[in-house]
Amino acid sequence: MFTAIFADNWIRERSHTSSLSGLFISAFCLLLFSADNFIIPSMVVILVFLTIYRKQGREAA
Repeated sequence: MFTAIFADNWIRERSHTSSLSGLFISAFCLLLFSADNFIIPSMVVILVFLTIYRKQGREAA
């Protein structure tokens, strides 16, 4: 299911920043917190990253 969501998002977006950030942040949290505990930290860090990224995009426009 996550692969299908990722592929759909990849096809639809011009800039792949959100897709790639999700992959890299999840991989980093997996290495840092182990397979049993990485999902919540990953989601929090992705949320913070995308919120900051979105705010910077509004300020540039």
